[in-house]
Amino acid sequence: MKATLPMPAGLSIRIALTSFLWQAGGTLTSGVFFNWFVQEAGAKGWMLGLLLALPDLCGLAGLYARPLLQSGWGRRHLWWFSTIVSRLFFVCMPGIALLHHDFPDPQTALWLIILAISLASVFQGIAFAAWSDWISLLAAPPLWGRTLAIRSMAMIATQLLLPFIAGAIRDFAQSQARMTGSNQLLIMVYAGIFLTGVLLQLVSLLPMLALPEVSLAQVRRSTGLWATLSESFQQPGYGWLIAHAWCLGAANGLTQAVLAQYQFQILKMSILPMQAMFSLMYLIQLPASWQGGQFSSRQREGFVLTVGTAITASSMLFFYFSSPQNWWMIGGAYVVWGAFGAVNVAGPHMALRLSPEGDRSASFAVFRLGAGMAAGLSGIAGALWLSWLLEASTPENAMAAFQMLFLASLAGRCLASLLACGTWCSQKHREN
Repeated sequence: MKATLPMPAGLSIRIALTSFLWQAGGTLTSGVFFNWFVQEAGAKGWMLGLLLALPDLCGLAGLYARPLLQSGWGRRHLWWFSTIVSRLFFVCMPGIALLHHDFPDPQTALWLIILAISLASVFQGIAFAAWSDWISLLAAPPLWGRTLAIRSMAMIATQLLLPFIAGAIRDFAQSQARMTGSNQLLIMVYAGIFLTGVLLQLVSLLPMLALPEVSLAQVRRSTGLWATLSESFQQPGYGWLIAHAWCLGAANGLTQAVLAQYQFQILKMSILPMQAMFSLMYLIQLPASWQGGQFSSRQREGFVLTVGTAITASSMLFFYFSSPQNWWMIGGAYVVWGAFGAVNVAGPHMALRLSPEGDRSASFAVFRLGAGMAAGLSGIAGALWLSWLLEASTPENAMAAFQMLFLASLAGRCLASLLACGTWCSQKHREN
């Protein structure tokens, strides 16, 4: 059944504002700041890798959004409820970290953080699937490319300044901790940054408050989950798209923790040049996102995914040939990663377009959250593989261990580009 809702006025502006606030909060509660936060709480080794991978591993719970929608939940209400519950679990983590010295066993605090982030990620996966399905019905399909591009650009914009500010606060707290010999102030600053991020993410719900719920009559109740997924896989190119997304997720995840370790331990880079390279990457991703939306609106997603993934795959060569003497070479990797701006718009656009109309939550979850799960599992495998290689080598040969993972990731990224070519060929065959 086709959606009959008129497109709400100011939808793109509301989505941009929500995405900006959400990503701003996400910057302060994930990635490098979450990494620092849990390490101050005592996480290291395999437990650190598990904590970093959990959000991706638990995200596939978004598949459960569809049964909830079939049971009577509205997309808008399910998104609101799941997001709020998810953030409430996130709020527990700063408190656990602040009190971790009071636990008889320091590992107890880490296991509680693992429990909190697991539950938060489950509810967030459901929220994301419901949100994507809701927005796909509110926005007219010809405007999906523009809408997704605006959302991506708003999220990228937060990365240009916010990490510098939060990083400066963190560096100040770290210097004070060294002077006083106590890490309590540092943990309190981390907790403050973390809580600020959660608050921003809760505020991000407000711009969408005035948008209407989609009629429950538009949710297909008679079709089972596997029948819905089977319908999607029968669409030309959907199977290739899923294979591409999961392969790219695994290839990216393999070096998720490895790249940061390589830049700090082998190249001996400081925070400032790394932040400058990230800023350059995000500046390139802004126009790339817009172009990705333009190509997607003309159903040229296969071309964008094939070429964009091939460009980003070359990043591993810059890391492979870098050394402490020519560390600046990895700047080339950040330049080509700018193409992810287009890839990250074209992939979701194609996933929405090939999913059953009015029933996209499950098919989209397999694409987006399934790729995240592949990245999480691969991230753990990459960390374990690197640890094994480093233990088996001498300090003088440590770089060779990293280079082996760079080559493995390069192979996976090239394979992902070939799989994306399958989506492109399917589109061409359908047009002919």
